[in-house]
Amino acid sequence: PVGLRVGLQLDAGSGLPVEPETRAIIERAAARFADAGATVEPLDPFVPAAVLEGLVNFWRSRSFADYEALSAEERAVVLPFIAEWCIAGAEFSAAQTVRNRGMIEEMARLTRAATQPFDLVLSPVTPVAAFPAEDPMPILDPLETMGHISFTAPYNMSGQPAVSIGAGVQRDGRTVGLQIASGIGSDDRLMRVALWFEGARGGDAEVDWAQVA
Repeated sequence: PVGLRVGLQLDAGSGLPVEPETRAIIERAAARFADAGATVEPLDPFVPAAVLEGLVNFWRSRSFADYEALSAEERAVVLPFIAEWCIAGAEFSAAQTVRNRGMIEEMARLTRAATQPFDLVLSPVTPVAAFPAEDPMPILDPLETMGHISFTAPYNMSGQPAVSIGAGVQRDGRTVGLQIASGIGSDDRLMRVALWFEGARGGDAEVDWAQVA
């Protein structure tokens, strides 16, 4: 990463707050980039909470259309959390659904504009580490927005390449991922950087998979 301008985003501006241990691990990863010759600068939040909420609400409406088409037998096997999440999408008017759909383009626009000055952007993959396997997502209220996707959704919407790579382990054994994002068409450079980080991240970032049940 010698000579690269790297943005460090530790606050997505929406969704769940970043856990302190996760933040510390991502800051340590950013220091590896700086030590290797990159210029690391803070990147402020660029996606307002209303944009993420609008996107998720469009997904609710789209999923409700699929859920509504299911037979009674098919609906019976849908996880209740998912059913309630989908049904909430029925409350939006046609006009509101169109506005919510527009949040895809708005999120993409905001993401490209904010990240354009940088060669790479570093952030947590998720603001929180792994949640219990029995839970559908870290937020257990299906009527709340999907606050765990606030760092990854922007690049999914903008079409920019991003990789997720292990950066450390919390004291309780849960792993923390580093997201490295880049500009459209820079996939090859991004993969080279990811390969470099995999070797430079340090032994304390490695996972003993023998301990994972």
